[in-house]
Amino acid sequence: MDETQLFYDDLARDYHLIHPDWEAEVRQQAGLLDRLLRDRLRAGPLRVLDCTCGIGTQALGLAQLGHDVVGTDLSPVAIKRAHEIASRKGTAACFKVCDVRQVHSEVFGDFDVVLSCHNSLPHLLSALDLSDAIASMAAKVRPGGLLLLGVRDYDEIVSSHPPATLPKIRGEADRRRLVFQTWTWHPDGLTYDLEHFLGIERDGAWTFQTRRVRCRAIVRTELLDLVTATGLVRGQCLEPQETGFFELLCVAAKP
Repeated sequence: MDETQLFYDDLARDYHLIHPDWEAEVRQQAGLLDRLLRDRLRAGPLRVLDCTCGIGTQALGLAQLGHDVVGTDLSPVAIKRAHEIASRKGTAACFKVCDVRQVHSEVFGDFDVVLSCHNSLPHLLSALDLSDAIASMAAKVRPGGLLLLGVRDYDEIVSSHPPATLPKIRGEADRRRLVFQTWTWHPDGLTYDLEHFLGIERDGAWTFQTRRVRCRAIVRTELLDLVTATGLVRGQCLEPQETGFFELLCVAAKP
């Protein structure tokens, strides 16, 4: 089984805990993405394919705003949870297990918007795998539609190679959660071993869960070059201060 799939299969049950309020995050992210998409496309409901949907952080929120959403992910455990959440909330979204490199052949139809957020693409460890994934996603964008890719802004990161992210405290006293990552960099300067820590406080005592996976930093020029190679146009990287979204968004259009 793929290392990335194992990582997200295990994380799926706890994924909501890494956010201060996951349901509020779903609504906020959907609102920001919806505004960005409507600025660039028609105002009516859009057909959206979320290629790395996880438990549905973007897919569920966009569906709740009236968009016609299909979510796919490598992790069957995450997809099962997304199904369960959608069913419980009465949200009309479809979910399917699918590797992002295969959506061109495994998902039916074309879409107004094809997206991948939450820094999913850096799990593709070779330039060839990343190229295949972007080409597969671009193939599902209808003429006049958009490809939207959300990643960490790695340009500064690869120059400084930080060993960890800053710890973040979630929740209230005696029910707090502590979230952070350590990054062990490889000699190539791009690949790193990520160890994800989730600490949970109960009755004054802490327990920690750790999960490990390998990633490869993707700088802006590589991402834009691969997007342009698919035939998409007007590619640009939008920073969080421009969009309000928490990560760098690479946007490009199909002629």
